Amino acid sequence: MCLHKVKPEKRKGKDPSRRKSAPVSQATGQKVKKSLSPESPPPRASEPDLVIKEEESVQSDKVFPLVEESDYLLPLVKAVPPPAESRVDSLDMQYLQYWLREMPKNHPFATPFPSFLTTLFQVSNSNPHLRHSLVSLAAFVADNTSHRPLVRALLHHQETLRKVQGSLTLGTITESTIYAVMMLAYFNVFTGKFLSARRHIRGLSLLLEQYSAQGNQPSPTTMLIWRCGVRIDYILSSVYPCRPIFPPPPTEQEDLHRGWIRSCVVGDEEWALGQFALDNLQSKAAHLSWQASQLRRGHNCQEEELIEREEMIQRACSALIDELTTWRGRKVFLEEDARLEMRKLLSTDGQLDEEGTFLGYPRMNCGNAFYESLLNEYRSAVLFVTFIAAPLINHSSPYTPLRFLHAIECCRSIAATGQTSFPVPMVRILQLAGLVFSHPDEFSRERSWIEEQLDKVSERGVVGANKVKEMLQAVWRSEFEWSYGDTERWMKSEDDLEQLELEEEVYDTAQ
Repeated sequence: MCLHKVKPEKRKGKDPSRRKSAPVSQATGQKVKKSLSPESPPPRASEPDLVIKEEESVQSDKVFPLVEESDYLLPLVKAVPPPAESRVDSLDMQYLQYWLREMPKNHPFATPFPSFLTTLFQVSNSNPHLRHSLVSLAAFVADNTSHRPLVRALLHHQETLRKVQGSLTLGTITESTIYAVMMLAYFNVFTGKFLSARRHIRGLSLLLEQYSAQGNQPSPTTMLIWRCGVRIDYILSSVYPCRPIFPPPPTEQEDLHRGWIRSCVVGDEEWALGQFALDNLQSKAAHLSWQASQLRRGHNCQEEELIEREEMIQRACSALIDELTTWRGRKVFLEEDARLEMRKLLSTDGQLDEEGTFLGYPRMNCGNAFYESLLNEYRSAVLFVTFIAAPLINHSSPYTPLRFLHAIECCRSIAATGQTSFPVPMVRILQLAGLVFSHPDEFSRERSWIEEQLDKVSERGVVGANKVKEMLQAVWRSEFEWSYGDTERWMKSEDDLEQLELEEEVYDTAQ
């Protein structure tokens, strides 16, 4: 049986008595604003017209239109309100809008895969634990950038932890739970809690293994989450001394991933494949760094064995630099270089001003932000491998000219593009360049410039940039000789290092 709407009699003119009054907040008794500018930052929780209790639901009149029962012959069946866990209050909705608007500027995958973050948002509509994780990360970035209290971010972070733990106790691993765990890791990377981030990366790897063991076919979004885990894993492993969790994806498996990449990439898939190939090499470098640190310990080793181990490390580093050089020669990059060179030849701009230059160095001819980010990650990867081969800082080595070349190129690129997008890899790039410029009697201007860039990254919500800045300042001001391993250990307290070793021991025993 259907309910038919009866058309009301036509009225001449407008009846003022039929105007709808503005809705009134039940929490404050004041009128609630119908909409906020999408460009405005999330408001403070103290604003009275936006303070809405957690258990209340703000329903848009576009979804539930306001109607008058007098227009109908029969009484309406009122819509059943959504479950309490699916309700989103107005303040959280502002943060979710911020997520859609601003977070693509923070994630390197958003360029080749623009639907990645929006898909996470769509999945979060029916998964409260994922929605809480998105709100917590967006709230942290937004409120930290605007120097507001982080109460909202911490509240949703705790709620994410609680709901994820509750979901895991049910024994069924869902893709939304995997996504939420990855967001927990990102939250701790942005807040500078690297040990906690590593624990979540460990949890992510276990969940992915169990999800695959259950016979599930991962979606393209889940595959991208796996790639996110690989990225954060090698970044954390290069910040302080620990063994990477994810094994480096084999080079020969590149073609196996073309199918799912092609299903969601925008533009030439070779760019995405190139990005993933560079991540694979950086993961390989992180594993090599850990192996080299273990080999150099040399407990109860004869001198001949130590020499043999060192030669093994040098051969591995040289081979990895060759692989990175081969990566740089990919067809898609050479074609882009040729376009940039042609654009430079046809340009009528003399570029005589100093804007966009790194101190007194020549201005760099740059492409788009995504390509420049890839090149800077490549340069930083080369720098990282040279510090594996020759870990002493401010010591002359066969890699010294190569270090200065790539450190200067990184800084010229950042200065030319003026980009602070993709801030997490930017921290690592500036960290390595800062170590190259650490000579006490030289490069004072370069060091000051790097400090300024780290401050800009911190302003984008990455608190970890402050830790890197403090570490670099300690190296620059020290009268003692530092190694790359010393800088890693400086980033963590003694308690954290002991806890890290204990967790590794427990995990190895369980394996």
